[in-house]
Formats: sequence, C-alpha cells, structure tokens
Amino acid sequence: MAITTKTTSVRVASVMPDVAAETCPLCGTDDVRVEDVAWFAIEFERRSDVQDELDVPDAVVFLCRECGVNWD
Repeated sequence: MAITTKTTSVRVASVMPDVAAETCPLCGTDDVRVEDVAWFAIEFERRSDVQDELDVPDAVVFLCRECGVNWD
C-alpha cells in the first residue's frame, strides 16, 4: 500500500493501513517533526496540583524543518 502526499510517496506496511505521512501545509515537504509538550508525566504526590497549574495543550504541534511553520 502506498500513500501519496503532495511531494512524496510513502510505503506503508500492510499491518499499519491507517498510517499517513504529515506534510507541511506551506511548503509541502515531509521533513516535519512533532513537538509534544505533554509527553512526560509528573510522578510524585502533588502531581494533580502541579499538572492543573501547567498550561499544556492537548494537541500535538507539527513543526516544519524546511520553512519553520508550525500547525496542529
């Protein structure tokens, strides 16, 4: 199975049919990275208190390495 994007064709294993490559909406490159600020967990007694005070978005933010634009 091949998934075709604006600029590239990505080969996907048949065991993962729902995988898609993210492309930059501005320049069309697939050289993007993910910025996930909520990837860690606070492991101590006051976790709920501290976690509520943090302004952490639930969405994952994508960043383009070519042109620098970000989107979610």
